[in-house]
This record gives sequence, structure tokens and C-alpha cells, in this order.
Amino acid sequence: INELRKMEEQESKEQAELINQEIQQMQQQLNFIKQEYTELAAVSESLKNLEETTEGSEMLMPIGGGIFIKTSIKDSENILMNIGSNVVVNKSLNETNGIIENQLKELKNAAESLENEIANIIIMVRGK
Repeated sequence: INELRKMEEQESKEQAELINQEIQQMQQQLNFIKQEYTELAAVSESLKNLEETTEGSEMLMPIGGGIFIKTSIKDSENILMNIGSNVVVNKSLNETNGIIENQLKELKNAAESLENEIANIIIMVRGK
């Protein structure tokens, strides 16, 4: 009987460890999604600011590493957008805003779904 209890305890510990690892992985995914959301929200805000600019307006353009150059707007209505695999397409400002807003909604839904999954696992584990 003691052998059986030890085996059950070991099995229970292993199962708890697996569940803990799964929750940690899900939390890492959630952090990544939240980081992506924050970056896209900043893009959305920049696009809204761009709507208020006129041709010839000066702005600072980031070139990386916290370094900026002064530049002027030649066309604020047409945006060049990377759609993957280094393919860049021309989109109107409104189209770009729509795409970014959809991506923000998708990320928000994914984060909520993941948060619910984590909560359900925790509830399930506590119920045992």
C-alpha cells in the first residue's frame, strides 16, 4: 500500500509540474501578444497623427537604435506597407488604419482567449 501511495504521489507531482510548465508557456505567449499589441497601438497612434499632417510637414523618422533623422512628408495619403517576405504594397491611409485596427482586435481576442485558458486550467487544478 505504501508503494502504491508513493507512486500516486510521484505521478501527481509530475502532473503538477507539466501543468505548471504549460501555464508558464501560455503566459509567455500572452506576454508576446501584449507586446505586439503595444507596438501596433503605437503604429495606430502614429497613423492618426499622420492624418493631421500636410505635405511638407517635418517629422522625425526613426532609423534604429534610438537614432532619428529629420524628414518631410511628401505624401501622407499613401502608405507603403510590408505584407511579409519583404513584399511592400501601396495602401491608402484609411486602408492601413483598417488593417491595423483589425490586427489590434485579433491580438486582443487572442489575449483574452489565452487568459481564459489559463484561468480555466487554474480552476481545474484547484478543483482537484
